[in-house]
Amino acid sequence: MRKRVLIGCILALSACGDSTSPDPAQAAVGTYALTQVNGKNVPMTYAQDPLFTVEILNGSMTLGSDLSYSQVINSRTTYTDGTPTRTQTYTENGTFAVSGGTITFTIPAKGANPAVSYAGVVGDGVVTYTLSGDTSRFQR
Repeated sequence: MRKRVLIGCILALSACGDSTSPDPAQAAVGTYALTQVNGKNVPMTYAQDPLFTVEILNGSMTLGSDLSYSQVINSRTTYTDGTPTRTQTYTENGTFAVSGGTITFTIPAKGANPAVSYAGVVGDGVVTYTLSGDTSRFQR
């Protein structure tokens, strides 16, 4: 009888699954700082032309426990002809999902613009993605 009870307990426990494994999306939740663009440390010169220079100054990404994300990147354009320097802030908001080490960002449709999704890699406190030929690296 004892043997059957022990086997029953083992089977019941194995059916429960591993509840100690963290949800990959929840493990990614947090605030990250932009550390590199295209392999260069931020702040960095992003584009240079005889008429102007564009620098990426800093940025951040926040991954929320509700699976929302926001990303902010600050840049500065300096003109060689004396035109006043212009600073810009690029902001992006949407949702994210994590499967294994892949993170997928989705920007919702807005007006005539359709929804856009792109993927990257997440793990060890780092988020990296390539979009429009530029690779961005964020770190906690």
